[in-house]
Amino acid sequence: MRTLTGEDLKKTLGWWIVLATFASLFALTYIRTLDLSPHGTVITKALTTYDYVIVGGGVAGSVVAARLSENPSLTILVLEAGGEETGNIWYHVPLTAFVTHATEADWKYQTVPQKHACFAAKEKMVTETQKGVFTSINEEEEKRGVR
Repeated sequence: MRTLTGEDLKKTLGWWIVLATFASLFALTYIRTLDLSPHGTVITKALTTYDYVIVGGGVAGSVVAARLSENPSLTILVLEAGGEETGNIWYHVPLTAFVTHATEADWKYQTVPQKHACFAAKEKMVTETQKGVFTSINEEEEKRGVR
């Protein structure tokens, strides 16, 4: 059995870096060619009345809408804040959500400085706009619960 040397590890790591760089460049180039606009696919038929209106398409809102939609006789509308996400390619590249923090993606909201909380936060202020940060900007990762 051959033992890997430090030089072998450097070469292997170097190739992984090159591969990751080219894969990222390919992904960014490919994504720019896609039509990522949701218009015409999300809203297929606007109605004047609905049986249920769900405000917020986060984890809970999506689950409630999915369960209600199991009954084909119901009409359901899910309202979600925000605009189009087509203007920024970083929204569509996995593991790059850090680029979108403190931008229009999270609305740049901050709290006022806290006296009795946020001791580890910069200037004792909360900058996350959503309580469920992992579902609002989730880096396209799969997150599973543990039993």
